[in-house]
Order: sequence, then structure tokens, then C-alpha cells
Amino acid sequence: MPQGIKPYQILEIGDILISLTGNVGRICIVDTNNCLLNQRVAKIVPKNSGWKPFAYFYFKRAEITQLLTNLAKGSAQLNLSPIETLKLTDTFPSSEIIEKFNKIVQPIFEKILTNKQQIRRLEQLRDTLLPKLMSGEVRVKVENNEIKG
Repeated sequence: MPQGIKPYQILEIGDILISLTGNVGRICIVDTNNCLLNQRVAKIVPKNSGWKPFAYFYFKRAEITQLLTNLAKGSAQLNLSPIETLKLTDTFPSSEIIEKFNKIVQPIFEKILTNKQQIRRLEQLRDTLLPKLMSGEVRVKVENNEIKG
């Protein structure tokens, strides 16, 4: 870990990030360890840690992404202010509605995270095996079975 890193800059699996520069308003879920927060990416930290699914799906909505794009400033490259982004939380529903919403979407949020982690593992496996297969270092035995259709 680099020196001088502040605790809030250390990302954990399940953290939600939003881009502040370029393609502003893009949302992602951190799906791996040993990541650090970049200055042009914001971490969305709900008041209640159980509200992560709501925050993710709220900011993932096309109309919110468009609103964030409209709020962004800059001629060569759009830049979104975290302070401007926070103003959107004024439109959040009540705590009770967020709790009900989260009970429904929590399994979906967890499945998205699990899928992202599986995709990352498969990509790593592909990147490890493909060069070995192409060079002949590793061979795959294929049996000649007829496929009936």
C-alpha cells in the first residue's frame, strides 16, 4: 500500500463508485481487493450501509445519468462536482421505502457482484491459458463424439 493513503481511499468489495470526469455518472461496483480511490471517481457511501443496493440502482437509472451529465461543466472534458451530485439525494424517498426496496433488490445486487467476480476470474483464467494453448505448452484432448441434432 502506498504511503499517505487515507482510510477512505481504500476500496472494499461492494463499494459503489461514480465517475466524475469524461463519461460522468457511470456507476460500478468494486469487485476485487487492493483497489484505491482515484481523485476523479467518487465513492458513494450511503448514510446506512444497508442502502448500497438502493444507491447503486438509483444512480444507475438513465434519467439520473442524464441529469448528472447536464450538471457537469467543462468544454474539452465534462467534470462533475461531488457537491452537485449530492444535491440529487434531496430527491430520495423515505427511509421506509428505501428499506422495502432494498429487501427486494439486495439479492439482485449481490448477484451482480458475484457475476462480476466470476467474470474477472474467467478473464484471468483465459489470459493465463490462452497463450499456453496457442504456444502448444498446454494441450486439450478432444474425443471424437458425434453430435446428434
